[in-house]
Amino acid sequence: MRCGPSRKTSSEAGTTKSAARLARNAAEIIGDGDCLQIGIGKVQSAILAQLKDRRDLGFQSGLISDAVLDLIECGAVTGARKTFEPGRLVGGLYIGTRRLYDFMHRDGTVSLRAANHTPATPVMARIDNFVSINS
Repeated sequence: MRCGPSRKTSSEAGTTKSAARLARNAAEIIGDGDCLQIGIGKVQSAILAQLKDRRDLGFQSGLISDAVLDLIECGAVTGARKTFEPGRLVGGLYIGTRRLYDFMHRDGTVSLRAANHTPATPVMARIDNFVSINS
């Protein structure tokens, strides 16, 4: 895959106090080994930021962002306990900074799948401890 200068990048703006409070509350229900599906937005990014102390989280979601990369780099997201596609982090697309694009280019644990794969009920049903967070 070639990454040219025409790739768009994004970054999340600051989190509001209410988003931070929501994130802390939502993060309380996510335990070590859970597999995440998470939507897009400030609240979702704030939730991901609260999970750096978790271990062996899985990831099966539509979007891979810099917030997900932060969790991969600190060892929180490994996919080690996933019951379907263990060790694989699965997403439909990735949007973020150059750091994320560089990671996606060199990493072998992330699988990009068609948009009808990640939210498919038969796929999600095969994953134990599946936690979906959307707004």
